[in-house]
Amino acid sequence: MTVKLEGTIKRFIGSITDTKPYPGMILSDGYEVTANDLRVGSSFLAIDTATGIEEIYHWNGREWVIGDSREVQELKAIKSLLGIIAEKLGTPVL
Repeated sequence: MTVKLEGTIKRFIGSITDTKPYPGMILSDGYEVTANDLRVGSSFLAIDTATGIEEIYHWNGREWVIGDSREVQELKAIKSLLGIIAEKLGTPVL
């Protein structure tokens, strides 16, 4: 097996009501999304600010598909641990 660098996926974040990125879309910072930006495996963390519900979508090369609930549970566990660490250090969590 040949080893190669796998560093082409992108991670996006936005509101649960936001349109997920697609080639040709202009992001809020003025950046135009290209097909190269949407590699298979890229993710979109969608947050519902009213309810706190988070969903993770993955780009499969054609469309965004919702991830499994395990990913969301892992994300919540990581956030919880970061909160505990920040509390111990006396610094706010971003």
